[in-house]
This record gives sequence, structure tokens and C-alpha cells, in this order.
Amino acid sequence: MVDYRRKADEIREAAKLMHLKVLVWGPGDPGRRASADSKKAYQKRLQIKQEIKGAFPRSEVHFSEDKEMVDLAKGLHGQLRKEAFQAIASDLVIMLDLGRGVDLELDHFLPTYSWFPPKVFLLLPRKYVNSKGLVKEVYDHLKPDQIGGFTPRQFDKCHVATCMALDAALAYAFDKLARGIID
Repeated sequence: MVDYRRKADEIREAAKLMHLKVLVWGPGDPGRRASADSKKAYQKRLQIKQEIKGAFPRSEVHFSEDKEMVDLAKGLHGQLRKEAFQAIASDLVIMLDLGRGVDLELDHFLPTYSWFPPKVFLLLPRKYVNSKGLVKEVYDHLKPDQIGGFTPRQFDKCHVATCMALDAALAYAFDKLARGIID
């Protein structure tokens, strides 16, 4: 079993060295006068970005509003079109669903573009994971392993950024690595 563990560690490390282009969608910077909850939500998005950058050193991790990403979509009109362009250029889109913006992106992109759902990992409060009706119909575009529900405690204890988002990136990196080996 020692050889299996050693090989598993080698594969995991190789996956972490894959070059990934990761887009992190979620709450934007609410400004200094915002509520504590709004600030906390944005801080979690920042933490997700930093954790992925730290764990996957060859990867590029951005927000849509980063200058590099804004420049990437230069010349396109309409926010949804710009975000679609950025998402096409990305390998993985991690969506921290804590507000109306991400809900709109989910509602629009998941059913509209067949290329989009395989790129998504959705992080949202656990109480919404098994939603019914129209929300369920939108979520049905994702596989169960693309949805991570978290509790308030997991959110506060950084589990969302240090475990859930990193696990999603590792899974995508491993899949990319495996496709390269198999192809």
C-alpha cells in the first residue's frame, strides 16, 4: 500500500502543477460603508482566490472585474457577453452564490450555453442545495459533484475557501491531467 500512497501523492502534486485558468464569481467589493455581512462575503471571495493561487502556483486566478479580465473582453458590449467571453477563456468558474449577481449568472449561463456547465463549481449555503421548482431546474444543469453546500459554521471557519474551493480546483486539475494522459 505504500507504493499506492506514494503514487497517489505524486499524482496529486502533478495535478497541482497543472496550468489552470480559474475565474471566481461572487460578491463584489461592497465598499467601506457596507454591512458586515457584505464585507464578509467579499472577503470570502478574496480568500478563495488567494487559496487557489497558493495551492496551484502555475495557475491564473481572476475575478471578472480584474483589470486583466476587463481588458480581455475589451470591445464587447454588455456585461453578460463580457462575462461569457471571460468564462469561455477559463477552465474553471467557481461561483460563490451569496447574492443576486451570481443568481443572475447561473440563471442565464447554465441553460443558455452548453459549454458552460462543465466548467462550473457552485458554492452556496447548504439550505439552498436541494431547492425545488425553477431553481432546481437551473441547478439540474450541474452534476451533484459540482455543487458544494456549506453551513454558516463552515463559511466562518474558512472551510469554503480552504477545503471546498481547493477540492473543486484539484478535481478539475486532476481531470485535466488525466485527459492529457489518456488522450
